[in-house]
Amino acid sequence: MVRPASLEVGLPLTAELTATAPRTPDGKPYNCYAIDTTAGGRWTVTLKSQAFDSGLSIARGALCSAASLQHQNDNAAPGDLDARVTFTAVGGRYLILARGMSTTAAGAYELTATPEAADLGYGGSTQLADNRTDARRALMEAQVGERRAQLAEEAARKQAAEQAATQARLNAEAAARRAERERKRARSEAFNSFLGAAVGAMGEVTNQMAAENSRIQAETSAMIARQAAQAEVQRAAQQRAQAQARAQAAEQAARQLAQNKALVAASRNGGGGGYGIGYSPQTRAAAAQQQNAAQVQSGAAASQVLAQQQAQQRQLAEQQRLAQQRAAEQQASQQRFAQQQAAQARAEADRQQRAQEAERRRMAQQQADADKARMIGQSPSGAFSTVGLRAINPSGSPGAGRLSRPVSNVGGCRATNISVSYKLDDLLGEATVNGEWSWQGDGACTPAASTKVWLRLQDGSAYGYVEISPSVPRAGGASMNTTGSPDWSQLVCGFDGGRASGCMDAASARKLWTNGRVAGFEVGW
Repeated sequence: MVRPASLEVGLPLTAELTATAPRTPDGKPYNCYAIDTTAGGRWTVTLKSQAFDSGLSIARGALCSAASLQHQNDNAAPGDLDARVTFTAVGGRYLILARGMSTTAAGAYELTATPEAADLGYGGSTQLADNRTDARRALMEAQVGERRAQLAEEAARKQAAEQAATQARLNAEAAARRAERERKRARSEAFNSFLGAAVGAMGEVTNQMAAENSRIQAETSAMIARQAAQAEVQRAAQQRAQAQARAQAAEQAARQLAQNKALVAASRNGGGGGYGIGYSPQTRAAAAQQQNAAQVQSGAAASQVLAQQQAQQRQLAEQQRLAQQRAAEQQASQQRFAQQQAAQARAEADRQQRAQEAERRRMAQQQADADKARMIGQSPSGAFSTVGLRAINPSGSPGAGRLSRPVSNVGGCRATNISVSYKLDDLLGEATVNGEWSWQGDGACTPAASTKVWLRLQDGSAYGYVEISPSVPRAGGASMNTTGSPDWSQLVCGFDGGRASGCMDAASARKLWTNGRVAGFEVGW
């Protein structure tokens, strides 16, 4: 930190620019001085040197190394080594940077800061003073208007950046929702395709079963028809056999009857003339025995034919029963096979559905775990204290600088480091807050939109926090540099995450603002 040395007004100061002097960001050496001004005063600052090409910078701020440039010049006259700046002050402290125009500049120089003498003459002096007052007022109002326009432009840029970031986030969320709907639709189509294939396979099995049943029924009908034809042939054969047996029995009975008649006739003839055999009881018994034997033989043949017919009928009935039993067994087997195929198809469909549901749950849990892993930590909080506040320092302000430190999270995202650049100043009695920040960490995680950096402003035991809330950057990116001018009563506060939690009154805030320095920072969301 480079603090200014005092400079006596109107008197030339002889000094030397050395190699150990502080340097500007572009490496040029300089010495720093301060003057106190009144609003509307005209000043001329001259830097002369024969040893190096000189340059002048007029700035505002508490520290020379972080001051806000207002005016500059590197040539008092064309071709010489001197520098001169003439400006109208708005009041308060100004810083003068007497610098070289090269990184190797060194040597003696003479510096003079001279205010223009006020016109105290007579004859129209009152009117002239009024005119100068009006001119100073117009200049101050112009500067205030210009600064307000700058602040409004920066606020508009900040709002546009926030709107763009919000729109980008909404677009990303909409794209994620569309992608999720597309994934669900693809999964549904795949599942429907699988069900269609399963239903098609079941239909194919059903068609095959129907064809097989038709074939079995046709074979069974053909077999029954063949068996019926065979039975008809057997019945015809049995009838023919029965007819033959009856014919044979009738023929034998006729022969036996003829023999019996012949025997009777012979017996009669023998008894009457004595030439034939007599009709004796033995003859009649033999004839009766032969007749009985013929009847028995005829009945046996008929019984045998009947028994054969009954046996053939039983065999035919058994064959029909066996054929029907085989057909029923085949049909039952086909039905069991179809039921097994349908059950397997349903089980596979259920398994696929359960697998898809388990995969969806796993992916959802994985996404939730990832989000939870990225969104970590608890947002810090802080208070303020007015104990030990000193009186207002009219020329003081916190100044500017850059801070960096390791962190574990930013806005709920895993992080490793955060850097903050700030400039806390005042303009025409109003505080101005300018800052930006960047962080390193999980590039896939977006910090909460409410993320803010809280600069700790401290003066002894008195302290409070000043909000810096530009657009929230992603990891590796930088936020948009913005400048704000909050009301004194809302400038220095305590905080809870991304919200202020009570603020100092305006008088206390002015005291801390003009005497305090930035002692660190916190990140809240």
